[in-house]
Amino acid sequence: MQHPYQCFRAVQRGDKAFVLAACGARLLMLDTSTSKILSTWTTEDEKSNVAAEKDSSPEITISDEPAKKKRKPNTQTSAASLTEIITTRDGHYVIATTGEDKSVLVLGLDDSGVLSLLSRRRMPKRPCAIAMTPDDLTILVGDKFGDVYGLPLHPPASDGGPPVAETKEPVKPSARPFRPSATDLTVHTGRNRRALEAQLKQAPNDAQKAPAGLDFAHELLLGHVSMLTSIACVPVSVKLPDKTNTRTYILTADRDEHIRVSRGPPQSYVIENYCFGHTQFISSLCILPRSSNTILVSGGGDDYLLVWDWRNSKQLAKIDLRAALSKYWDQVPVRLRKDKKTQTQTANDEAMLLQDSREAVGKAEQSTNPEELVSEQLDDENEEKIAVAGIWGVPLQDNENGETSVAEAGEKASVFCTLEGVPAVFHFLLPSYDTEVSDSTSIEVQVLPLAGNPLDVVVTSDGKQLLVAIDNVHEPGTITELRKASAVTRRVQCIDVEQRQEVPSESVTALNEHLTTDADGAVEDTKGLSGLLYSIETLRKRGGEDA
Repeated sequence: MQHPYQCFRAVQRGDKAFVLAACGARLLMLDTSTSKILSTWTTEDEKSNVAAEKDSSPEITISDEPAKKKRKPNTQTSAASLTEIITTRDGHYVIATTGEDKSVLVLGLDDSGVLSLLSRRRMPKRPCAIAMTPDDLTILVGDKFGDVYGLPLHPPASDGGPPVAETKEPVKPSARPFRPSATDLTVHTGRNRRALEAQLKQAPNDAQKAPAGLDFAHELLLGHVSMLTSIACVPVSVKLPDKTNTRTYILTADRDEHIRVSRGPPQSYVIENYCFGHTQFISSLCILPRSSNTILVSGGGDDYLLVWDWRNSKQLAKIDLRAALSKYWDQVPVRLRKDKKTQTQTANDEAMLLQDSREAVGKAEQSTNPEELVSEQLDDENEEKIAVAGIWGVPLQDNENGETSVAEAGEKASVFCTLEGVPAVFHFLLPSYDTEVSDSTSIEVQVLPLAGNPLDVVVTSDGKQLLVAIDNVHEPGTITELRKASAVTRRVQCIDVEQRQEVPSESVTALNEHLTTDADGAVEDTKGLSGLLYSIETLRKRGGEDA
């Protein structure tokens, strides 16, 4: 069974259109005009030299075991999977992040579509989100601890140096060696002498635990107090009395339901405003390009998407995801749950809840029926949780005069959304890009069913077709149950938005057929694959965590 494509990205370079597809540790470049794979790059190539060195290492004898028992160091190297990919606006550079080794990669893309590594920088914490500044000179990297760093696209150390600048593990600053104030001359009792010896033994360990530094150019721009989940860097035109300026803003979201609007570098420490309205974690931010970057759509663990005039912290619309999900379930013959409980688990849950309810009713001295409380609580738990996996808008396109077009007056706003573990793409049509919607029923909803759970989406420039990466390993509608090994499934689908059905595409055929005869593209660690593909629901806070 082949590895699915976990990331898609459209690349526009002049009049040429490409699609970047990440398949595990591999990155493919597809020419949409010829439907050919132009190049393939993998993170595994860089580890071949390391593996060769380890293979030549001598055997090590374990001293505390019999002399005949020997072992060799572990020579297996697993390639780091790509977790996110973006490109510069001119399409000359690709920026990617990896999960296992916490790296930020910069790759060059030449005119023939060949990818080559330019730099690799290892971060102290795993990158969760990346974005580019409008001038394509700085990479914004948000990590799981809530910090946002600014990294130059081209490391200064590589200027005039080798074509590939690779940083090693974060270096630790030299710490002053620890010296106890007591010495053998001042300690006279056995107890104090033992304490002094313990301090001297502990000193080297404390020095190794010194905080790690970064040996490449970077700048800490801002920080959240919880895990950062999404980031966007937006240029906006600001009219002044005598001229029009362009200002840059950084929008960040975190696990604590916050959307922060900060100024762009070098004033990123200035917070302009917040957008409050979510009650659960936020997993995705999407700036609608055709709104002149003034409209934001956000979503996460709530039953709705929120549409914002983010500059004024004004909520324009609230899109009901629960109603859209119900519309999808009405179209399928069998309702598939992402997490199915057995009858034994359900019975145990009901018994525990009944006991807790009886105790609560007894303490409150109320006449409430405990069985009714259990029924209500079980209904709440069995209700399927919603986790927004991604939000997309219609990208900008150039008109006949070469000018970038924006939304016309009265043009409906298109918003595409996917939910984790739901095999469909939801298409919402808002009345306009800047009108406040008080009645959510005025928002049109279209359900585009898929052959598997969606992993990523590319929207064509006209918004009429979607290129969707689907999960061919897990059963549709579940994130735990695996497909049968004999099942032949596609990994990519092309969906026509107006017809609401799949249409043939040569580009899709090329992506589906790639690696079908390559054993290296097969899935071996299905548990690790689930963690790579489905990590949104894990952001939801459980009992005992601070709300």
